Amino acid sequence: MTATILTDQSEPQYVLIEAAMAYLANMRTEQPSLEELAAHIGYAPAHLQKVFTRWVGVSPKRFLSYLTLEYAKQRLAEADSVLDAALAAGLSGPSRLHDLLVAHEAITPGDFKRRGEGVTMRWAWRPCAFGDALVPYQWVAKAIGQPKAARAVGAAIGRNPISLLIPCHRAILSSGYLRNYEWGLPRKMAMIGWEAARRAEAA
Repeated sequence: MTATILTDQSEPQYVLIEAAMAYLANMRTEQPSLEELAAHIGYAPAHLQKVFTRWVGVSPKRFLSYLTLEYAKQRLAEADSVLDAALAAGLSGPSRLHDLLVAHEAITPGDFKRRGEGVTMRWAWRPCAFGDALVPYQWVAKAIGQPKAARAVGAAIGRNPISLLIPCHRAILSSGYLRNYEWGLPRKMAMIGWEAARRAEAA
């Protein structure tokens, strides 16, 4: 495949990203590395990683994993074996495909190939410890029966990967200050403001 090198650093970044995404899509079965992608584009790997992530929202490696997953799912649906689907997608074997599907779809390749036959799904709805209002970390600690663990509660809240579904952004310091939010203080303030506006509209 002929490389389209963008050596002019003033080239609009969306052109760079378009070329990078097209390269990854066309070469997905080869599983190109960041260095190979950067050499194709004509940028330093670290710079490309930063620009790509800013424009696309995920790293080149993560973007490639999505492309690989969708292609492998297509092959599985077309009655290939798990091994054939994995190799066709450019993966080293079924274990790599297994890890990819479990990480993104929470299902094994075999279960996906059987279209979920025999898979049991369970779900539940639990009341939120944060309620609809802002609460101090100490209150959350008391609510879980660990009144002296406010610092540990704060650390756990900071690591919450689904902070909108489990609204950890509503936990604040007892002084009322907002700080130390994993996803950035501006985002925490924006979510709190958005929820306050929704409540005001509903009142």
